[in-house]
Amino acid sequence: MAHAMDVGEGGEGHSAEALSLMIKNLQNQVDVTLRLQAARKLPTIAAALGPERVRTELLPYLASCINDEDEVADVICEKLSEFTPYLGGSEWAYMLIPILEMVAAGEEITSRQKAVAGLSTVAGELPPDAVVAAFMPVVERLATGAWYTQRASACGLFHIIYRGGDAAVRAQVLEWLTTLGGDPAAMVRRAVGEALPELVTLVDTATLDAVVLPLFNRLTDDDQDSVRLLAARLCIDIAKVLDEADTAAAVLPPMQKGVTDPSWRVRYVFADRFSELQEAFGPALSRDSLLPAFVELLGDGEPEVRAAAALQVHKFCAALPEEIKVDGVLTGVLPKLHFLVADEAQHVRCAVASIIMGLASLIGAEHTITFLLPLFLQLIRDDYSEVQLNMISNLEAINEVIGIDQLAQALEPAINELLTNESWRVRLATIELLPLVSTQLGVEYFEAQLLSKCLAALTDSVFCVRSAAVEVVRQLTIEFGAEWSKAQLIPQVMQVAVDGGTYNARLIVTQSIQRLIDVITDEIVTDFFLPMVENMRADQVANIRFNVAQIIVKLLPHVSRAVYESRIKPIIEALLQDPDRDVVFFATKAQVKGVEVFP
Repeated sequence: MAHAMDVGEGGEGHSAEALSLMIKNLQNQVDVTLRLQAARKLPTIAAALGPERVRTELLPYLASCINDEDEVADVICEKLSEFTPYLGGSEWAYMLIPILEMVAAGEEITSRQKAVAGLSTVAGELPPDAVVAAFMPVVERLATGAWYTQRASACGLFHIIYRGGDAAVRAQVLEWLTTLGGDPAAMVRRAVGEALPELVTLVDTATLDAVVLPLFNRLTDDDQDSVRLLAARLCIDIAKVLDEADTAAAVLPPMQKGVTDPSWRVRYVFADRFSELQEAFGPALSRDSLLPAFVELLGDGEPEVRAAAALQVHKFCAALPEEIKVDGVLTGVLPKLHFLVADEAQHVRCAVASIIMGLASLIGAEHTITFLLPLFLQLIRDDYSEVQLNMISNLEAINEVIGIDQLAQALEPAINELLTNESWRVRLATIELLPLVSTQLGVEYFEAQLLSKCLAALTDSVFCVRSAAVEVVRQLTIEFGAEWSKAQLIPQVMQVAVDGGTYNARLIVTQSIQRLIDVITDEIVTDFFLPMVENMRADQVANIRFNVAQIIVKLLPHVSRAVYESRIKPIIEALLQDPDRDVVFFATKAQVKGVEVFP
């Protein structure tokens, strides 16, 4: 085989040696890694061999070795789905079916899924009148196979022959489908459930009533939760093809059983897809039947289910019929949210925080102030920073409904409480949220309510909080502009070094200067930063002095030669004589930078 597949002339831009090495690696029975690499390059090998040799040599070889290693089989199946051009055109695509069928009958689930996907691709490339003839024997062998893996793979191919088959073929598919729906292997029954959504769109009303709906009921009552996990999807897809009356009769009972299923995993899927259920069921059922079911999911005993339902709250409530929307939120959903904002599971509170403010636009200003604001204040005081972040990220939604004055009045005490919390981690998380709050509520709110708090954080007793405050100053300067920062922020930051009177205060100002230099104007550098550098150059703490030298390195590109010669160069010369070697080290760097900028 190795000799038969030798490549004499390179193709597709590859040398003959390189192609020969790929083929050799593909045949390597020792090193799986080399076989994987070669399998990924199958299109290159096929292009070099040409269509005839691909059909007569490469495909038979792949058929002989495809089941050796699951990883290699996965890659080969992926590549074979793109192989039709290398065979010589769509009339040869049927030659890929035997190889893919072999993998579809195997034990490895991932390989089977890729093989079934590959077979579906091949079916799409065959002439329409050839699909049933090519695939009917394949599906029959798989559907009646002795191994459950064969029968499971067959389910993924039913739609191919049903779509193009005549009445007899379709009757046979439905017979297999019904038989496999009661298969002893749960994996086969699950495969039937996965096949139903596509078939639902193909069958007529009589077949839907006679075959699909009984099978749907059987699957949603299955004793294995791995099968019942498909119930939510099946409810959605079947409801889409029925009118509201038929949906209420055929789909509503299984849905109601699903939201109270003994398995939390089943209930989770219903909660996660509840908005899709609502859309498929229509407004009347949404009002009469889905609202109670949704409220029940919000109060579920499993935190994962509660979190999934909470994430659907805004979508679900927004889609409620107008005549019951406000009442549904106030009497149905909000009472559950009162418990969820204090839920013991962090991710549940996180989910509530991400959606709760969106309810403001649905219930109006008066109800928002009465019912939502207390929950908002409780969540923003949460000790989990992700909950706080989700709340702050959605401030704009409530601001648009109740206005900045009302929101500020409620928000300020909460922020004050968080910024003075005994836990430095809470203070850190809160200070990091200030830029987002300011962006959401505007510069005027920041100046009136948050500026003093931001400056106070620069002198916090914990270094992490002080450093975070420096980053906040930088972000606000970027957000509101250098001119605003020059007028409102930078003078007060510089004053911290004077008013603080401590080493930490002076150090944080040097750090602030270094973080701000690249986001402000040269005028600010000369008017505010340079005087501070001159004041600190003889500081009694060496750490301050070498920070001054570091500032000078960054500051030099922003000053004129005259300023450098008259004000900065003398500072560098003084620092070069400093008794501390670290100061001298950074001063030397400043001297080199000065020569570079002003040669």
